[in-house]
Amino acid sequence: PTIAVIMAAILRVALPQARPQQAQEAARRLRFTKHEGDRAAWLLQKLPVLAKAHELPWPTIQRLLIHDGAEEIVALHEAMAGPGDAAVKFCRERLAWTPELLNPAPLLDGGALISHGLKPSPEFSTLLERVRDAQLVGEISTADEAIALVDRLRASSHTLR
Repeated sequence: PTIAVIMAAILRVALPQARPQQAQEAARRLRFTKHEGDRAAWLLQKLPVLAKAHELPWPTIQRLLIHDGAEEIVALHEAMAGPGDAAVKFCRERLAWTPELLNPAPLLDGGALISHGLKPSPEFSTLLERVRDAQLVGEISTADEAIALVDRLRASSHTLR
């Protein structure tokens, strides 16, 4: 295990309600690198999400499993919950998927929205996230379907105003 996993595990056992800031402070005091402290903090922050992996929407878990700390957080949860844990099994199965299946290329980006006639705005990130979620759960699979979804989302948001 990495220093970050060990530090997060110790903090989690010693202080079950340990906050991410405590990991960063411990890393600083122990003269670990900023990266190790940040990673331990991330592990503590995301551990409750991973613990419910088999219950949460796939896009939520997918974003966790494509993070470069995915193996560490699964290892940490497995060390604490055991290899038979449902969330561990679920995550290990997904991590065995091909990269294209685990993290397919997004159907749209900001450039596609601009080409579709939208002006750049804070709404872009929300639209792109909603499109990505729909893609990951299999509701849409083409760029045309993604643009149609954007149009529906924008129409419904204008109706709500």
